[in-house]
Amino acid sequence: NEVGPDGNFWIPTVINPSPLHRKYGKYKDDGIAKVSQDGKLLSVLSVADILVRNGYRAIAFGSGEYHWNNIHLNDIEPALYSTKYWDKGDILLSMRHPSTVFLYRPRTDEILWLKTGPWIAQHDVDFLGDSKIVIYGNDYVWGKKDKPFIDKINNVYVYDLSTDTILLPYKNSMTKADVRTDQEGLQEILPNGDVFIEEQTRGRLLRLSYDQIVWEYTYRLSDIYLGMPKWSRYLTKDQVNHILPVINANNCAN
Repeated sequence: NEVGPDGNFWIPTVINPSPLHRKYGKYKDDGIAKVSQDGKLLSVLSVADILVRNGYRAIAFGSGEYHWNNIHLNDIEPALYSTKYWDKGDILLSMRHPSTVFLYRPRTDEILWLKTGPWIAQHDVDFLGDSKIVIYGNDYVWGKKDKPFIDKINNVYVYDLSTDTILLPYKNSMTKADVRTDQEGLQEILPNGDVFIEEQTRGRLLRLSYDQIVWEYTYRLSDIYLGMPKWSRYLTKDQVNHILPVINANNCAN
């Protein structure tokens, strides 16, 4: 769940029943829901319909054997400011199964940019600066038992819309830390250039520089059980100072 610039929430959903069921039978019709702060459903859009209307029908339904869960939406990221490459209120969407990310403008129903790979089965997409998009590539091939990770690790991809180039700035430190979650996972690039990573299925939180492990944390329940983090957030000192008055006010009110 993410908060857009208008204060409303973007939330992944599944449309059921769906008009697509009449055409294809079993089909997971992933959707994006816009919800107000008081819980009112403002709109629901089918991701498959967005793709079809914008000329990407093959991504919605695949080109090989039919799969009922061909999209697998796993992140909606709203733009909180405008640049040359996106407007405030545009959204990034991550579709895991086709290894595809796209930039969508809800007010005009337009896909502004779409790219499949080189990331594979990615989770978490973020805006960075004035022209960059950050993608957490799990780079994990399902069904491949012996070497399921393409590079043996996950990768953080930084794609620059202004130059059509891709960098992997944390590859050295992620290799040292052996970061590899097959599902989920997220990144947040911090103001000093370090990256915060949630390695979800292996139960670790990490802060990495370009070349070194700054720190890592594992929540251990016992000698054999780990706690599993879920969509963690890294708060800077300024962010903590911003929310503390709100927390204190709520505590006083209660």
